[in-house]
Amino acid sequence: MKSYTITRIAKELNISHDQARTVRAIVRGDLDRTAIYAVAPKTEHWAEVECYNRPRLYEVRMAALNEVIGGYGVEGIEKPDSHGCGRYEDFIDYINTGDTYSATILYDGGRYWIGCWGDVVERLAV
Repeated sequence: MKSYTITRIAKELNISHDQARTVRAIVRGDLDRTAIYAVAPKTEHWAEVECYNRPRLYEVRMAALNEVIGGYGVEGIEKPDSHGCGRYEDFIDYINTGDTYSATILYDGGRYWIGCWGDVVERLAV
């Protein structure tokens, strides 16, 4: 998603250009934790107050992206080759937009992209 244009992000996620600009900056790593917290104050409260252990940076980014696009939380899809050891590499994280087949932001081990998590589940089941 690092190469997505702001216009493409805005169109695919049905968000404003300002929101898309913020999404792109978060995904590209242009913002450190402090800057992320400035654009996503609920994420700061979650990460710095509610969490017992400090969340990983990708978790902070996903929570901030959720806040910026107005999602319903960050969820995960377990990969079928997982051995159930609970490592974060065994999941594809996505922002719940309320519809299985609406465009959302997905994250898989260092790669962000826009897609539908329902399509991902169908591909993984094959």
